[in-house]
Amino acid sequence: MVKKSTLEKLSDTELKKYIAPESRFTPEAVQMALEILKERGNQFSDQESALVQKMIQDKKDAEIAKINEDKEQWEDNITDDPSAIKLYPIGPIVTLSIFCGIIVGAILVSINFIRVKKYSTAFLVLSYGIAYFFAQKYLITSFIGYKKDYHIYSRYSPEFIVMALGIAALAIISALVMPKKLPYKPESYILPAILTGVMAVIIFFNPHNEYLSYYLIPEIIQFFK
Repeated sequence: MVKKSTLEKLSDTELKKYIAPESRFTPEAVQMALEILKERGNQFSDQESALVQKMIQDKKDAEIAKINEDKEQWEDNITDDPSAIKLYPIGPIVTLSIFCGIIVGAILVSINFIRVKKYSTAFLVLSYGIAYFFAQKYLITSFIGYKKDYHIYSRYSPEFIVMALGIAALAIISALVMPKKLPYKPESYILPAILTGVMAVIIFFNPHNEYLSYYLIPEIIQFFK
């Protein structure tokens, strides 16, 4: 945020650029520029002052609208409308990805994109999930000072950091590309349950597979053994 002391170093000509109709400065900067100009004895008619104040208010309204729009990108628009499209909510997808792996999350996000007819994005997301699944082993071992005795539940472990980054990217892609404010009904959890079961079986019979050992299901299986 610009300080008033910084603007006070500017000439009147430079300050008037702040209050010009085409000004792209922040509303706070415009307000301070107007105050400084008045303090220096510059006279403004009631109409001129009103126009500047309107511009300041419009800028503030635009900032609020942008903040609200950004928030809506991450909000679920779940509805009870029986005719609404059925999608998998991103929250459960993220949770499932932590337990079962990014491929499971990528499959569910891809299905969401197919439902909204974004076929190329669905293909890219699925490809990303598969590629990241195999790449994470090399990303983890590239950490300086990496040791095999790190535990998955440590938030400072290379395993957790790499896993979290991959899943976060999946969530961001979903939030940015999916249609905004799209009302939807949560899809049945039958497919996620099946995928979880399949991954659990694969991991159970491959407990030492380095590609499968970075998620929480291996930890849970090991706990009950």
